[in-house]
Amino acid sequence: MVDTLIRPGSRAECLALLRLLDVPGLGTRGLSRIMREAGSAGRALRSLAPARTRDSKTDAGRDPAELARERLGVLDRMGIHLLAVGHASYPPRLSELYDPPACLFVRGDPEALNAPSVAVVGSRRCTPYGRHAAESIGGALASHGVAVVSGLALGIDGAAHRATVDAGGTPVAVLGNGIDRIHPRSHVRLGRSVLQRGALVSEFPPGVSALAHHFPQRNRILAALSDVVVVVEAAARSGALITAEFALELGRDIYAVPGEMGVRAHEGTLALIRDGAGVVTSPEALLEDVLRTSGRVASSGPKPAAESDGTVEGEAGRLLSVLDDGVRDLDELCRAVRMGASDVLAVLFELELGGRVRQEAGLRFRRV
Repeated sequence: MVDTLIRPGSRAECLALLRLLDVPGLGTRGLSRIMREAGSAGRALRSLAPARTRDSKTDAGRDPAELARERLGVLDRMGIHLLAVGHASYPPRLSELYDPPACLFVRGDPEALNAPSVAVVGSRRCTPYGRHAAESIGGALASHGVAVVSGLALGIDGAAHRATVDAGGTPVAVLGNGIDRIHPRSHVRLGRSVLQRGALVSEFPPGVSALAHHFPQRNRILAALSDVVVVVEAAARSGALITAEFALELGRDIYAVPGEMGVRAHEGTLALIRDGAGVVTSPEALLEDVLRTSGRVASSGPKPAAESDGTVEGEAGRLLSVLDDGVRDLDELCRAVRMGASDVLAVLFELELGGRVRQEAGLRFRRV
């Protein structure tokens, strides 16, 4: 084991590792195994039968040696780190996987991958309720020094990343495509913000497109890099539930945000709760559990925006006045204060964060 990243480092080692990625039939487990046994990428490449590497071509018909040199040029130009299994800078949590990636490409700060962290995942087609939940959870975690890991996808992932960036926290985005590109294209600006404060991560080398079968692979890395996984919204079959399955295999704590019965986007999270996942009753309660799990002590954190000198005014005050009369569902609250559902949910989550409101099943809320 060495004390530095492969890149920057020995160019010969980098080229050997990039060549190994294209050896036919080797696969993730095989590559990780021979890397550990050989102790270096160069020795691993030399240990293979000459016929496996001499005349091989990539799927695109490219010469592997030429493609490796081209990819190394991209790593140099973009300042991308290359971390190999068995090296000191390879994240220890990834080694817990049954099939850890043989190497990891990282743009940004590699140390972000070793911070106390929580994955916040969910549906691409999220509801306003789910979006606000992801924003509130991501912001609360980020403001107390917990890195927020997600997949940079539309919907819940994007909401969690934005809230983390806005809170000045550490976002980690795990990609399902080559490290040199951001997918979807609509998240290019968000990806740059993530890069400035945290890290973009992928096991796929430069030039690899976002393909459907890449995302389950991506999800295992997302789960492994996290101490806790929070599923905000998920249909009965979704990538977020695949992430939860990987987390369960790794012994990670799983939490789910409760949703409304009969809503497709909440079927998966309700099933997780039925099967024993922790229930997110508020961002504050989740934060306490996470800090307790990591052995850290909560900082005082920012004062909720709705609170000032013990008095709650404005829209938050109006909502609390309605809740003085007992439990109310979302529709009742919207009618009472003459606000849209998205705006009401945003204020309610601020109040939850401040410990003044508690959410119950079926989008019903009570004053604490």
